[in-house]
Amino acid sequence: FLKLCEAIETLTFRHSTISSKDAKILESEYYKLSQVIKHKKSINGVIEKLNQLAKEIPDEVFEVNFKIYEATNQIGKYILLKIDNLLSRGSAKLDWEDLTLEHILPEGSDWEGRDTFWQRLGNMTLLTGKSNKSAGNRDFKTKKKEYGKESRIKLTQELADYDEFTKEDIQERQKRLAKLALEIWKV
Repeated sequence: FLKLCEAIETLTFRHSTISSKDAKILESEYYKLSQVIKHKKSINGVIEKLNQLAKEIPDEVFEVNFKIYEATNQIGKYILLKIDNLLSRGSAKLDWEDLTLEHILPEGSDWEGRDTFWQRLGNMTLLTGKSNKSAGNRDFKTKKKEYGKESRIKLTQELADYDEFTKEDIQERQKRLAKLALEIWKV
């Protein structure tokens, strides 16, 4: 059953979330596959079909789309939590309710590329609620101190190693996140 859930997650994530394809296409496929399970009571063929559908979004396309993906709050938090879980090999045990999505370079300040890069995943990280309140809408150098305190969140801790953070860093970080995403949502 877990493999079935993972196959559904991978297909939905690659197809609808990152590649922005119409989710209604998947709804009809999911209905058909649910009928197969209902009547045959076997999920192996269904998992195979889901993986086949996921392969219709090749890794190259997924990676290109991921590199420019702009996240909303909950989806961004989910993606970064999954990536952080990969980096920490599941040892961090982070609490969803206590985590917030933090924009590294804030919307409220003027920085080169803000309109294009502010909502990109490369400009986002995870913080606990307490640290997010401390970081606020401040500049990177001030926030960097809070990032270093997040010892359990590897993605955030890594930011403490930067001297400054620019649109180029956002792009490079997003490329790295795309490579890690390929490991998580692979087909």
